[in-house]
Amino acid sequence: MYGLPSDFEASQLVGCVLEYVLFSENNVVFYFSDYVYVKVESSFAYSSCREVLDIDPIRVPVRESNVMQLLGGAIESAHASAEGTLVIRFAGGRCLAFFDDSKEYECYVIGMGEKEIIV
Repeated sequence: MYGLPSDFEASQLVGCVLEYVLFSENNVVFYFSDYVYVKVESSFAYSSCREVLDIDPIRVPVRESNVMQLLGGAIESAHASAEGTLVIRFAGGRCLAFFDDSKEYECYVIGMGEKEIIV
């Protein structure tokens, strides 16, 4: 909906470790170390980094998922596109992509300490 701010530095996520994932009826929240989280209210994808942007996204509410395989993994790199997509790469070639795919509603929120970025 809002897109990512032009000054957003995705690289500040590098090194954060995925500690737990919370599934609820209306969102999925990925909690990382260093008080970082991504709350998804629209859609995301999880796959190999080569295909993560080419597969059908997972829509909230989520009925099943294998993202738990990422628990304990550290972010190796992160990239934000002008369209509002955030791609996070983990060791082993696995990626999470968060999409800004709604013009009417918030799609995801990035929390870093006391700062929130609504996309």
